[in-house]
This record gives sequence, C-alpha cells and structure tokens, in this order.
Amino acid sequence: MFKGNEPHEVSAEQGKGYIRAWRSNNQGAQVRGHFFGRDVLVKMLAEPNVVGLRFYHARGEKGAETLVITSVDAEGNDRWDGTVAEQAVPCPPYCPTSDL
Repeated sequence: MFKGNEPHEVSAEQGKGYIRAWRSNNQGAQVRGHFFGRDVLVKMLAEPNVVGLRFYHARGEKGAETLVITSVDAEGNDRWDGTVAEQAVPCPPYCPTSDL
C-alpha cells in the first residue's frame, strides 16, 4: 500500500495558496499551525517497518486544537506501539515573524 516515497511535494506558492484558502474559510480558528521539533520526527521515522507519518486533528486535555502524530507501516496501519507525538507548539502565539 505505502512505500514511503509517495509524491507529496508542492511548490511554495501552491502551499501558501492552500493555507490562505483554509484561513479564508476558517477565520474563527484559534490555531493556524503546529510546530514539532526534528528529533521526535526523525525518531518516529527511524522505527522498524515505518514508511511515513500520519497527522490527526485532535483536541488536547484543555480542549485546545492540536495534532497527534503516529508512525505508519507499509500496510497503512498506525503504529501505536511506537513513539506517538503530540505536545505541538501552537501558532499563535509561537508564529513565524513573516506571515503569508
């Protein structure tokens, strides 16, 4: 099913356009983005039989929007027995200095 080399890249302009389109239809959204550090992503990708990551929209303990990340095997199964990431750093308040 999955090999880990699926084509996901888009141009910077396409990506920015997709973000702008989402923002224009979700102006009441409290969170615009989430940051995850490199170390946890590399750790998850290095686990045995992992070909990629899946990002789930979620709500944290205090009701805030967040993402939960699981590693995924070649059959498309989530690897709940490996590292699972959350603790995203939200934007706002931690946003880039230059906005779209």
